[in-house]
Amino acid sequence: MSLRVATAGLDLMADALRQQSVPVEEIDWSPPADGEAEDVRLLVAAYGDERIEAGNREAIERLQAARP
Repeated sequence: MSLRVATAGLDLMADALRQQSVPVEEIDWSPPADGEAEDVRLLVAAYGDERIEAGNREAIERLQAARP
């Protein structure tokens, strides 16, 4: 069994693993809303809100139905 590793923002870890010939997939990740507490609170409060979910579904439907 071979080791498979993904890192998120840990350059030192990814570099150390590569030096040991371990394949690494680096994920470009940062905290939601740049980690601003109030913005994160608003995102958490909106998560799962059916109005937002319905709006997202409608936006996707419109994009898929659009013709250039």
